[in-house]
Amino acid sequence: MNPKTKRIVLAVTLVVVVIGYALLLWRGPWWIDGAHLRTKNLQPADGVVITGFRTMLVALGAGAVAALGLHYTHRSHRQLRSCMNTAKSNSRMPERRTEGRPNSPAKAKSLSGTLRRSSFCRHQVTTA
Repeated sequence: MNPKTKRIVLAVTLVVVVIGYALLLWRGPWWIDGAHLRTKNLQPADGVVITGFRTMLVALGAGAVAALGLHYTHRSHRQLRSCMNTAKSNSRMPERRTEGRPNSPAKAKSLSGTLRRSSFCRHQVTTA
């Protein structure tokens, strides 16, 4: 898929999700639990159901935002760690071994093969 098309599809999907979320916050209690709610002359019991439903939606939205933030942080951490391993393996200085933890050349080699294709690593890591 073309990157421009992918970006457009993502933007349209995001707009639809935001509009759907707003509609659920506004009219959701009556759509889901309409048989038990009044539309006029609301009583305190109706307010409890409406508030509970909206609180649930806000909690789900906050959880989704937290999950996306965690996913982004994980991806950027993994990429940065890989770039650093690539820079370390490409440097001319000998590696320092720590006691009890020998370096794994196979692991460094497998990471460096995937990192050289990354545009982030090419722009951020310079070799001497």
